[in-house]
Amino acid sequence: YAVVTPTAGTGRWILVGSAVPKATAKRWVISPMAMNREDSGGTGVYDWVNQFFGDDDSTVAFLTGEFGPFNPGDVITEIEAVGRNSGGVLICDFYAVSCADAAVVPTVTALGTLTLVAGVDETQSATAAPLPITIPAAPSHTMVIGRVSMQAGAGDDVRAYWLALNGTRSYITE
Repeated sequence: YAVVTPTAGTGRWILVGSAVPKATAKRWVISPMAMNREDSGGTGVYDWVNQFFGDDDSTVAFLTGEFGPFNPGDVITEIEAVGRNSGGVLICDFYAVSCADAAVVPTVTALGTLTLVAGVDETQSATAAPLPITIPAAPSHTMVIGRVSMQAGAGDDVRAYWLALNGTRSYITE
């Protein structure tokens, strides 16, 4: 963050107190890590999705992924989940985990939970408090975890396509 590229010419500049960070819209996306190749309705078009077919109501599948990387000053304003649920349960939880160093107990902040219940492809998002959150400057380290839990009964088809964070990225050009 202290050494930056000028907008014109070569070389590097040293950041001084009068410099103002800029921001641009940013989306961080993770797809569930365990994937199946799925023919969407026998059309011959194959998608890589996490798909969970239920045989009883006691089976729950969990997937966890980490968003990133983040720059200090990045702002997360919205959580988003995309999937399909034909009768089971599809719950997507988002957590921010911050820690200054290994000797400090991490701070875990729940950013929100999205539950997809419709029988068709569905997108849900939320912007409720504690959003927005700002990624702190060093030496703090912040990561955001997305956790998907899926439970399907007999004949149910539950799919998690992806999870996303929407917000702004901070950067400095000169």
